[in-house]
Amino acid sequence: SVAMRRGDLVRSAQESAAAIDAGAGASGHELAGWTAYYQRRPAAALRFAERGAATATDPDTRARCTALAGRIRHSLGELAAAQEALVESGRQASPDTDGMSRVWLAALRAHQGRPDEALAMAEAALVDPSSIRHPFAVGRGHLARWFALGMLGRPAVGLAAIEAYLAGAHADHTTARFRPFALNMQAWMLRGVGDLGAAAELNAAAAQAVDSAAVAEPEVHARLDLVETALLAGDCDRAAGLLSQVELQPLDTGDRKSTRLNSSHITI
Repeated sequence: SVAMRRGDLVRSAQESAAAIDAGAGASGHELAGWTAYYQRRPAAALRFAERGAATATDPDTRARCTALAGRIRHSLGELAAAQEALVESGRQASPDTDGMSRVWLAALRAHQGRPDEALAMAEAALVDPSSIRHPFAVGRGHLARWFALGMLGRPAVGLAAIEAYLAGAHADHTTARFRPFALNMQAWMLRGVGDLGAAAELNAAAAQAVDSAAVAEPEVHARLDLVETALLAGDCDRAAGLLSQVELQPLDTGDRKSTRLNSSHITI
């Protein structure tokens, strides 16, 4: 919805509730599910997604709801269940609407340590962005591609791809939303090749670039990456100070684990 694209999740929740009350069926549950997902309410989001998949009367709507369920499972760390849902979603979707399933499955493959498959799936989806029926999934497709390139030891290609993305005009108008994600990805690649100074500058820029209407994760990631950079530089005092500035998200989706891990590094 327009409200969800703008980050107005309260309005999006109201609109999805009204649509369900008006008999929108599975499409209403799909919108409600994505809204709850972005509100960091995974249990509610999963209920909406599964209800939508169970009541959908056409394969594409069922596929989108199943993809949503897979994405939620992935965010919760339930990788086997996520894979089952996303593979099934891709099987159900028609060729001109299967891009969203490919994008989410590409992200999952990367987190499963299967970057070759992640890269192939992301690139296949991005060939036809019109098949990616979600306001933010095209950007997520780029993220999956960059991540896979980095995992495959191809930072030069990855950095060039990110630069091209940031310099380009995108039909989905989500560049501002994904700019901090892109900066963090650049920093990750540069940190991997030992350019700690440039990496720190990019993470600092990412922390400042987060849109107030967008998700806050890239700011948290940027600040945790600054801690990691300080640790790599051997500056434990600075790392401890930076870590104290990290504001954790209400839902523990991995950031808290990273903070515990970095705290242990500093203590050691």
